[in-house]
Amino acid sequence: MSLPCLALALAGCATTPDATKPPPPVPLTLDLADPVVEAEIAGVPLRLRVDFQQKDVIELNPAAAARLAVKWEDGFDVAVGRVVLQGRQARAPVLIGGVAIESVVAEHGRDCCAGVDGAISPASLPYDPVRLVRQSEPEGRSASYPATISAETGLTLAQPLGRETLRVRLALDGETPIATASAGAVLAKAQGGRFVGPVFRVTPAFGVSRQARTMVFARPPLVAGFPLERVAVRFADFSGGRTLPLPGEGDGEGIEVRGRAPPPQRDWPSVSLGRQQLDRCREIAFHRAQSVITLDCRFGS
Repeated sequence: MSLPCLALALAGCATTPDATKPPPPVPLTLDLADPVVEAEIAGVPLRLRVDFQQKDVIELNPAAAARLAVKWEDGFDVAVGRVVLQGRQARAPVLIGGVAIESVVAEHGRDCCAGVDGAISPASLPYDPVRLVRQSEPEGRSASYPATISAETGLTLAQPLGRETLRVRLALDGETPIATASAGAVLAKAQGGRFVGPVFRVTPAFGVSRQARTMVFARPPLVAGFPLERVAVRFADFSGGRTLPLPGEGDGEGIEVRGRAPPPQRDWPSVSLGRQQLDRCREIAFHRAQSVITLDCRFGS
């Protein structure tokens, strides 16, 4: 080896590029108010909303799925509370911003997304980081949280609460915060939560509505940095073995329950934040290499 080459080697310098290494990740910046990407799936142009609640598949509206010439097979079921939607899925080539990937696409017989053809998780995009930015919003405080992507529950961040951990979802198309029964039980015990007001219905996904009731707190919890004065609790969904405060406790209102109670669903302590909180964010970013979600928001009430 010549002296110049030896010096380069000792310095840890490469004289030629390594063709086996993948290209460095490229960041993607989208409008937080309308985070949509143009994609081609199996050669068909489609518009996909970037959705932090989306699982690690591309979910399509049935009309968009019907346009794809792919080999469909039985897919996974989706449980929206106790309403189970059967699905189908297929592997398909996907082109986004000139970057080709292969992904699983799915549909469940109901529209998932209004105004677009489907939804994709930021964790499924071939970019890192994925930044959703609202230029009109003033800067707030930045906070980062460990993120987990699951085929069952989508992209969530972890929120410790005493000895428990809530799974927090960012529902960019939601209105107000919604908790599962299990999360309501955790919040009630830790923060002095109680039910108030009548039963109403919320629509967490696929146009399926579920019963809920408002929970207020003696000590408002901080969830992903946001203080929650009240939350809608889906009191019949995903309670596990946990016990909620009795309906009507503390406000004199009761709920009449008839018939045998169905067996409890699995324990899933999840809270979805909606626009009531997320409209105060200047930026929401997912960093895939670190599995971190970063929020730049005005967190105060």
